[in-house]
Amino acid sequence: MVEKYYAGVGCFEVLAELSSFAEGSLAPERTETLRQHVERCSVCERFGREFETVVEALRNSSPPGALPVAVRERLERALH
Repeated sequence: MVEKYYAGVGCFEVLAELSSFAEGSLAPERTETLRQHVERCSVCERFGREFETVVEALRNSSPPGALPVAVRERLERALH
């Protein structure tokens, strides 16, 4: 990937902060800077959209069920 710079930040910098950006935990000024980059950069926009789709799917998924007792016991024996 060729890194592009928009709004004073490069793609790799945006990707490094994508999780924080998506969850809204960045300072407002930083959020705005990254938003401006993503609006202008088709690669980051597409990646960000796909990232949000995956995060949303994980949020909506059910937690894994408990291991069957026999499997858990076998696993515990193997670890000890």
